[in-house]
Amino acid sequence: MNFNKFVIFSLFAFLIMLFSCDEKPVSQIQKFPLEYFFKKPEKSDYHLSPDGHSVAFLQPWENRINIFVQKLPDGSARRLTSLRERDVLKVIWVNNSRLLYVYDPVGNENYQMFSLDIDGQNQIALTPDANVKSILVHEMRTDSTHILAGLNKMDKKAFDIYKLQVYTGDAELVAPNPGNVVDWSFDNNDILRIMLATDGVNMDMLYRVEPEAPFTKILSTNFKENFFPLQFTEDNRYVYASSNLGRDKRAIVLVDPENGSEIKTIYEHPDLDVYDLLKSAKRNKITGVVYIKDKKEHRFFDEEQRELQKKLERELPGLEVIIQEMSRDERKVLVRTYSDRSRGAYYYFDKISGSLTKLSDISPWLDEQKMAVMTPIKFFSRDSVLLRGYLTLPPGKKAIHLPTIVLPHGGPSTRDVWSFNSAAQFLANRGYAVLQVNYRGSIGYGRDFFEAGFKQWGGLIVDDIIDGVDWLVSEKIADSSGISIYGNSFGGYLALQLLIREPDKFCCAIAQAPVVNIFSFLESIPAYWEPMRQMLYEQMGDPIRDKDLLTSYSPVFNADKIIKPVLLIHGRQDVKTPCADTEQFAEILRQKGIETNLLILEDEGHQFIKEENNYKIYTEIEKFLSSHHKSRK
Repeated sequence: MNFNKFVIFSLFAFLIMLFSCDEKPVSQIQKFPLEYFFKKPEKSDYHLSPDGHSVAFLQPWENRINIFVQKLPDGSARRLTSLRERDVLKVIWVNNSRLLYVYDPVGNENYQMFSLDIDGQNQIALTPDANVKSILVHEMRTDSTHILAGLNKMDKKAFDIYKLQVYTGDAELVAPNPGNVVDWSFDNNDILRIMLATDGVNMDMLYRVEPEAPFTKILSTNFKENFFPLQFTEDNRYVYASSNLGRDKRAIVLVDPENGSEIKTIYEHPDLDVYDLLKSAKRNKITGVVYIKDKKEHRFFDEEQRELQKKLERELPGLEVIIQEMSRDERKVLVRTYSDRSRGAYYYFDKISGSLTKLSDISPWLDEQKMAVMTPIKFFSRDSVLLRGYLTLPPGKKAIHLPTIVLPHGGPSTRDVWSFNSAAQFLANRGYAVLQVNYRGSIGYGRDFFEAGFKQWGGLIVDDIIDGVDWLVSEKIADSSGISIYGNSFGGYLALQLLIREPDKFCCAIAQAPVVNIFSFLESIPAYWEPMRQMLYEQMGDPIRDKDLLTSYSPVFNADKIIKPVLLIHGRQDVKTPCADTEQFAEILRQKGIETNLLILEDEGHQFIKEENNYKIYTEIEKFLSSHHKSRK
């Protein structure tokens, strides 16, 4: 493989890493218990009340995440809920005295919504049917007693929009779904004006001028080339959107929704997709955009917003600073910080007094100085495509011939970002280098890069990760005899596929909630994914037309190529990747004489929520890696 095109600044960065790291003996590096990394945050998911006088947040109680409310700036906190079985997943303010929260009673992702007063009284179930999935669609600005939610109670494949009264639970159907609508946009008066419908591949934009007018199809695009409405202009005439129509990189544009034409480009980046728009609701103007390069970056159009960001960054140096929310009058600001070595903290900033008050560290037991540094990396693939990712090195060790864990992200239509990663930090604390690659098919790098991953689950995507491993070995950072893989969901699939493609390159693989049989995965997708089935076929492969390809890419049909130990982890309640497939795959491997460990969590779904279960799986992961990682023996 030819790596001569490796960019000079990346090489320079790694020379710095190689020779400037802490050279204390490994025995002096503190090994923290795994609970240190996977303990639930002390306080998290803060949200500011509309008047800015209180915050609601999530905090453990009886080993489960519950809701607390605190008066600002320094009032005592009051616990509102007493859930003991599973965690509250999300909380929002409906008005200054009423909250809404989301809860998954079983773990099968049939989310339910509840509302209650800020003293914990008058709790009601807004979506009481445990067999119905609810999604929060729109927080109303002009009505403080209702929210708009999507419910799939009439058709499991489609979400109808209901207006839910948060004090009584009364539900009014406001937008029946014809069966193919997957997204909704509301104007500044909370009126539904735009719907996006799909036939599985093509996306239609449906628009209406007046609240009672019928919807008209304005624009039809392929799912690869489209735009996502973000915000109506102040007069509700035009729409700001993130669009890649006629371009490779997604940009922020102004669109006339009456004919779908692009009026002007607000902001575009030559190398990256831009998704997020910053806006002042009070002043009804856009203030900037956010995008991710190696780290999160801003571009401001508004001097007031720019100065606020600069002031907060001066007050909180060396941290990523996010203006998370503002009060309705925009005088009170909720601020979040984080870094690669800290989950960060929440702060309350008063624009009038200029005072910045720390509300809480998210995980105060984490010692930032003893955590590992996550470094952005770049390298070229075997076919000369520039790839990006991140490398986390164990503290106190020279970056030379390190045992290494490859940690591929899920999706595949997501990406890794620079932030605190519990799994990466845990593995680095155990002495491993951790490699994360944003392979082709990852989002954020343009349409061509995204589409390059189509029907390449076991092809180019795997090639890109292998090229990252080979590059790490060529730089003498990784020990070629001590490399393993750990992934979750699609990352779990990649862990198995990498072991199949390069059986001699890796010591072992850990696959959590993996896809092991692409055919059965496509047969068992959740009902609400059904409108996007053809889109999945175009991205993954059609089970009939691409049968040979999907067979070659499914680990269950290539188990004979696996020769190294495997640890499989799955939640019984998983509705996205079938747990039964993982159990079947484990049995196939065992019958072939491959050392296979299988851990099934009966009370978990696709994502593991319960703290004690995360402790259990990482205990198994640590033991498994220690037993089978060559360079750790």
